[in-house]
Amino acid sequence: MEEQLPAVRLAASIGIFFLVIYLTVDLAIHSDTSLEMHVLLLGGAVVFLILSWTSAFRRFWQLWTFGVCIFVMVMFTAISPITHDPVSRMIALILCPFATASFVTWSPRWQVALTIAALVVFGLGQFLVPIDDSYNFYRWLGVLAGLSLALATAIFVDQYRNKIRGQVEALERAALFRERQVATMAHDIRNPVSALAGYVELLEDPATSVADRERMIARIGSTAWNANLVVGNSLDLYRMEEDGRFKIQQIDTDPNPVIADVAEDCAVQARRMGIKLLCNLAPLPRIAIDSQHLARIVRNLAAVPIGAAYGSEVSLKAALCGDRIAIEIEAPDAKIGAADLDQMMANPRSTGRPANAGKIGLFLARAMTEAAGGKLSVEASQPAGIRLRAEIPAVGAKLLQ
Repeated sequence: MEEQLPAVRLAASIGIFFLVIYLTVDLAIHSDTSLEMHVLLLGGAVVFLILSWTSAFRRFWQLWTFGVCIFVMVMFTAISPITHDPVSRMIALILCPFATASFVTWSPRWQVALTIAALVVFGLGQFLVPIDDSYNFYRWLGVLAGLSLALATAIFVDQYRNKIRGQVEALERAALFRERQVATMAHDIRNPVSALAGYVELLEDPATSVADRERMIARIGSTAWNANLVVGNSLDLYRMEEDGRFKIQQIDTDPNPVIADVAEDCAVQARRMGIKLLCNLAPLPRIAIDSQHLARIVRNLAAVPIGAAYGSEVSLKAALCGDRIAIEIEAPDAKIGAADLDQMMANPRSTGRPANAGKIGLFLARAMTEAAGGKLSVEASQPAGIRLRAEIPAVGAKLLQ
């Protein structure tokens, strides 16, 4: 209500200003002006303005506004027979609903109630205090048209406000999510950096044996590899947050050297983790995707089983399948459940919880693959084992389409 009070007070102030002008002009034109009626009308508007600063008004402001509008319409109807002016009461009956539609943020139900009340007041005025002339029919049409337009305006403004309110709430949720996501990402990045610093200190110790140095170098390499993946995924996620999707550049690329380089890099990381990476890379046709995006897809797919299949084998295959190239990674001993895979595939924004930077790779791989016109599928076996498969259209297939 606090955000609506200034608009209500402004409307009351404008009403008082024009009531003073109306009283002044009426006194100057008509000798039989009912001063008491005018003063009562003006006093009612002033009382309404004063009440808007009270706690009772804040609690029942819709009812107070509705009552004052009825009071204004009744008073103008009562004054009109004295001034012999049927137009003034018709204008008041139209302006009050227009004022509430423009200034008062209340529900359309209150506006409908005020519209019905205005019609009742106008009908009673025509019956109880009629001003006979040949234009009553046209005034009825004018009142109906004005009230209909005011009601339509109120409904439109209410829908627009709800839309804006929904957008603001969505922005607030996005800002909160991003703040939490940044904190989560910072934690995920800080841990490997701290580990690297610790390993370096141990390597600088002269008492460290050669075997321990080799193990530490392997751990440094593994930690650096994971940290690089986390940083890249974090940046990719924020690039995607700009418009909710990836923008893949349609660049004619030879996927063979890209996949081979990534496979070699992943094989080194797999050896550090005690895993044997078996590669079977068949010759592939050219595809329309940026080489960096293709490398991120393959690396993120390989990172999932490498991080979960300790002491076992992981196979990486690349082959032509119809009009698409297929990149398939299989780990028979990886212990990742179907529920975990589904969570890793889901957009972290849809869950409302910040995602661990090391666990968003599968979602990013899926988003990049789909942006390139392909698809990514995951499959978990029981009691262990996973299979990841990404299919990307070949350039020839795109040209045929």
